[in-house]
Amino acid sequence: VADRYRHENAILTNIRKARDEAEDPEHKRRAAELVDIVKDCIRRHTQLQSRLLEAGPLFRAEQDRQAFATPAAHAGLDLYGQLLAPLLPLPVEQSLRATDAFFAHGTGLRTPTSVRVGDLVDLLLTPPLEREHLGMEMPEPDLIATPDDSRFSDAQLSSAMALLDLEHDAPRRLSGLLAEARRSDPELPYLVALLAVHAASPPVGTAYRQGERRLLFAVDDGTELDDPEFGGADLIVGMALLDAAGMAADRKEAS
Repeated sequence: VADRYRHENAILTNIRKARDEAEDPEHKRRAAELVDIVKDCIRRHTQLQSRLLEAGPLFRAEQDRQAFATPAAHAGLDLYGQLLAPLLPLPVEQSLRATDAFFAHGTGLRTPTSVRVGDLVDLLLTPPLEREHLGMEMPEPDLIATPDDSRFSDAQLSSAMALLDLEHDAPRRLSGLLAEARRSDPELPYLVALLAVHAASPPVGTAYRQGERRLLFAVDDGTELDDPEFGGADLIVGMALLDAAGMAADRKEAS
């Protein structure tokens, strides 16, 4: 602030010099306006500097006052133990008196509004505004058809799902599934491998909520995958049977 104060004083000196040396009346008028603006800036910065100098002692005094202030003599209200818990078993008619008294005192003073006859007449005589229940009309969006950039077709997805539609008591190795998929379509093993990797973390909760009867799963038992295109673990891929009715009964008993 002190640096700004010195800079503004230097600016004020230069503007005054330019005003005194100017011969054009318009230039003199503009220079005089600038002098008033810079004076106002200097005055504001002087006030700011004085407030900054007072802030330190004021802060320390307020801090001391709060640190050494005596605690409040009255005890606080336990909302749960003194208000909520005693009122929960009571009927609504009996609990209204206590809740109304609590909120009336807790919200503080409220100034009652006085009704003016002129305002009341204007409100009664003003015709009602027409309201649109559905809101403003939404503009029609410009839809752009996105190109189909999916790598696999619907037929390939159907083939992969049919290949992974296993019996619940007959799981298979991923290597065997990849070899069988490669015999029918050279691109199909990539889709089968992708579905098998996703099955390593099956969404059991989602399947239960949707009422699914079967769920594809994959387990790694440490066997290495022997495949010309893929590496990693030779997963055991299988189909698990879900007891949706039993799961719903368990949730009902838990609740």
